[in-house]
Amino acid sequence: MRPRVFLDASALLAGAYSSPTGAMRVLIRLTLADFYLLYTNEIAVEEAERTLQRKAPEAIPVFRKLLEAMPMMIKPASLQGQIEHAQRLMAPVDAPLLAGAIGCKADFLVTFDRQLIASDVSSLESKLVITTPGGMLDEPD
Repeated sequence: MRPRVFLDASALLAGAYSSPTGAMRVLIRLTLADFYLLYTNEIAVEEAERTLQRKAPEAIPVFRKLLEAMPMMIKPASLQGQIEHAQRLMAPVDAPLLAGAIGCKADFLVTFDRQLIASDVSSLESKLVITTPGGMLDEPD
């Protein structure tokens, strides 16, 4: 079974705005080759687009094309109860991302947010690993 990978806004940004040889682009190519199942949620997509609007508006067309071309499921925002549960484990700003990852039964939550990576999610019933794109690619099968 292919691992489920949930991308936060920073990972989505890297996919659109990083080096073609960077870890996020490698992850996308591996997904296109059916190694992974990619997920994100509407919150991460909106956050990534707002960030691009502020920092690199010229990258927005590339970002939108990437979203259209990637075999990725974009889930609606999680229910408030799921978000409240996630808030017990991490900063409230990151809770919708954790709730989204749990909701799609992700094996990995991929991010560049060091605070999110440092979050202790060991109490979760799932075996969710929070890591960078490079860390995700380094994970043993």
